[in-house]
Amino acid sequence: FDAQAEAALVELLWRSAPFLSLAHDIGRGGLEAAVAQAALWSGVGAELELPEEAPRGGAAIVACPQDDVGRVGFVHLAELGTVGGDQLLGYSLAELEEAHGS
Repeated sequence: FDAQAEAALVELLWRSAPFLSLAHDIGRGGLEAAVAQAALWSGVGAELELPEEAPRGGAAIVACPQDDVGRVGFVHLAELGTVGGDQLLGYSLAELEEAHGS
């Protein structure tokens, strides 16, 4: 756990908040869990290509309009895909909700 890195991430998310439609930390569950939680919370799926070596801790997923990407102050920013629809990682949101509730 790197408290300084976590604090820097929180500050960056705070400054970028006016441009973001979603921000969610990547916790112990990893990137897949974070995007699934975000999709279930928002009720919106996404078409994503996740990197093989996904970040853990000290990182976040964010969503914003394409026109605002340059306004978001992230140094290390990787585009994962496009928000929309009712599917995520090959599963419907209903399937994810059912699995999450189990």
